[in-house]
Amino acid sequence: MEAHQALERRRSTRWFLDRPVDPDDLKTIVVQGLHAPSWVNSQPYHAHIVTGETLQRIKDDYLEASRNGKESKPELPPTPLEDWSPLAQQNMTHWREGVEHTLGDIKVMEEAASHLYNAPAIVYLTLPKNFSPWSLYDLGGFGMGMIIAATDQGIASLPAYRFVIYPDIIRQHVEIPEDEVLVLGIGLGYRDSYAPVNRIIAAREPLTELLDYKE
Repeated sequence: MEAHQALERRRSTRWFLDRPVDPDDLKTIVVQGLHAPSWVNSQPYHAHIVTGETLQRIKDDYLEASRNGKESKPELPPTPLEDWSPLAQQNMTHWREGVEHTLGDIKVMEEAASHLYNAPAIVYLTLPKNFSPWSLYDLGGFGMGMIIAATDQGIASLPAYRFVIYPDIIRQHVEIPEDEVLVLGIGLGYRDSYAPVNRIIAAREPLTELLDYKE
């Protein structure tokens, strides 16, 4: 698959089939993601692949926490909606409206999220606690590299904040060093084409809204 095809075919998958991903394929995806550039080749990130019984225990604990209304305490807190730029707020509002139009009720999305989207594999991405702001850019490049590598293999993906909202649960089951910060999780697996949540398609801003070009 050409790179442009992988970029165009990639879609966020919010419900995966009950089909495991071969461990060698998961490792290949991470290795290919490592080709991403980083500040002075710092490569500050670390990947933790979780599957099988360990992931199922995390899912069970997440579901219980969600059902009990447990407060989320991510190690990298999200920016409040009102602090985003007007354009970003507008895009997020349009996205939510699109979700409600497609699903009829945003709770359908929440239910999928409470089950961690049925992902058979999650790659947790971490950075050192004293990370440079530039390292977030580096980690994003690493993550996108993995997502494109997965798409090339016919493996669907979902980078999601939801995967890391309960870091205490994750750390109970995965040996993540205390000097690492859980930043993001990327779900990997095979797309369930019949799941309603996978009918969601996010619009993209027209080029005229985000590009200035001068000669």
